[in-house]
Amino acid sequence: MAIESYGTVVKFGTGSPLETVGEVISISGPGGSTGMIDTTHLASAAKEKLPDLRDEGQLTLECNFLPDDDGQNACRSARAGRDLGECEIEFANSPVDTATFSCYCTGFSISGGVGQQKRVTITLEITGAVDWSMDE
Repeated sequence: MAIESYGTVVKFGTGSPLETVGEVISISGPGGSTGMIDTTHLASAAKEKLPDLRDEGQLTLECNFLPDDDGQNACRSARAGRDLGECEIEFANSPVDTATFSCYCTGFSISGGVGQQKRVTITLEITGAVDWSMDE
């Protein structure tokens, strides 16, 4: 059964409380990968490997640009100040209730064009593990 995205809320901040990021159109992430450590030696019959630490990747937000939005401004300020922030994604209508993690805002890019509204793409680089809280 498909799960709607409607109602998902993203919050960000460098202190308490976290600010809701306004008018999020789409999210991508968190999503990461695990690298591999090559442990091959001269007596190996084939490549030998071990998993490296997982990298939780990034969260990318696309939003309608709102110059007075506290959440968008918290992201922009954190990027400018190179400040460690906290992010919380509250999923609606899903067996996963929330995902929380520490992150740095590494991108805040505004775009627009003729016949278009202004949008902002926010990139949050995750550091450490993502805490997935399941709805019970």
